[in-house]
Parts: sequence; structure tokens; C-alpha cells
Amino acid sequence: MRIYKACLISSLTIGLALLLGAAHSWEGDRPERVRAENWIRMSDAAGIVVNHMSSDKITGVLYVKRDDKWIQVSIENSQGTVE
Repeated sequence: MRIYKACLISSLTIGLALLLGAAHSWEGDRPERVRAENWIRMSDAAGIVVNHMSSDKITGVLYVKRDDKWIQVSIENSQGTVE
């Protein structure tokens, strides 16, 4: 569980840093109803939509493109712990 959270937080942090460091946002394909300022493009087939940002927490949703359609990806942690 810790590894998944660490990976998610790292991905969101790196994506946010790229977004803030860029002079302009990347244009291109993104899911419908997603504003450009909320879209963090990771590749041509994946990206993160930032839903909420505060000083201590960032929440977002991962999207992947499959068969020319954007699909929202949900990651479910099991009740067990990872060591």
C-alpha cells in the first residue's frame, strides 16, 4: 500500500512540476470535459487530471487511451500491507 501511494504521489509531483515549469501547456488530445489547465500529459496515451490542490495534498485521476477512447483508471489497494 505504501509503494502504491508513493508512486502516485511521485507521479503527481513530477507532473505538477512539469506543468508549472512549462512556459505553455501542451496542446493536443485529452479526455472530453477536461480543461487544459487541469490536464497533465504523461504521454500520447496517458495523463492525469488534477482535481484538487492544497499545500499538503494533491488529488487527481489517471486516464489512459485505449482504442482511441480515454478510460479512467481506478487503483484499488487491498486491505493487506506491503512490506
